[in-house]
Amino acid sequence: MIITIDTNKPDAGPFTTDAEYVQFVMSNAAVSYQSQYKTDTADEGITAAREAYNASVPQETIAE
Repeated sequence: MIITIDTNKPDAGPFTTDAEYVQFVMSNAAVSYQSQYKTDTADEGITAAREAYNASVPQETIAE
C-alpha cells in the first residue's frame, strides 16, 4: 500500500477502501505532527515525530 499525504483538506469520507481510510488517518496525523512540532511542512513534522519516537526507544532495543 502506498500512502500519499494530502495536507490540503483530507477527504473525510465515506471511504470505500482501507487504503482511502489509511490515507485519511495519515494525512491528519501529518497535519497534527506539523502543528505539534511547529515545523514548516507536514513532512518535517513526520520526521520530528519519528525522531522523538526513536529517542524514546531504549538503546538496547535499537541494537537488536
